[in-house]
Amino acid sequence: MESRNFIRQAADLVRRIKDLQLAESINVAPIQDSFQNIQKDLTATYTGLQNPTLPSAYKLRDVALDAGYSIDPRVLNRIQQAEGCWQ
Repeated sequence: MESRNFIRQAADLVRRIKDLQLAESINVAPIQDSFQNIQKDLTATYTGLQNPTLPSAYKLRDVALDAGYSIDPRVLNRIQQAEGCWQ
């Protein structure tokens, strides 16, 4: 996936995750379908990740993991290796 497309999709997913968290925090009934749809889109987005050094990859990872979503361990490893290049 082209980096610009990944960045756009990552930003959309971050927004959707935060919106769902907000809806749940104000006692709107949790919508399991929304959680599952986001999880499916999250998996598809990370499957197309070609450049794990993108800041949007780190941000999406952090927001998703904090919200209880799962990310393929291979993807997490690639992002961690990319982070190691910057340190």
